[in-house]
Amino acid sequence: MRFLFYIFILCFCCNGYCASKTLNLENLFKRNKNVYSVKEQESLDEARKKALQAKNKALLAQKQLAEKQITIIEVNLNWNYITFYYIALLGLCSFYIYTKKKNE
Repeated sequence: MRFLFYIFILCFCCNGYCASKTLNLENLFKRNKNVYSVKEQESLDEARKKALQAKNKALLAQKQLAEKQITIIEVNLNWNYITFYYIALLGLCSFYIYTKKKNE
């Protein structure tokens, strides 16, 4: 039990140490985040433009896929209507034949 307790204390201390290092790095980044050269700012702008273009392409592909799915659904609905009318016509014909034989 004592061994597990020591491991717990060690992990707790390591987590605290790593968290403090992370906070120090974040504070350092916050202090230096406004210090960009013009070249870095231009590269950031280019990266943003590329990301926006990729996002637009993805949205366009998603829209085209949705249109294809809508078309497939419409075709399936059309086939459902055709099948329904075919079965209804078959039922009417069989009912007509049944009543004709019954009357004879």
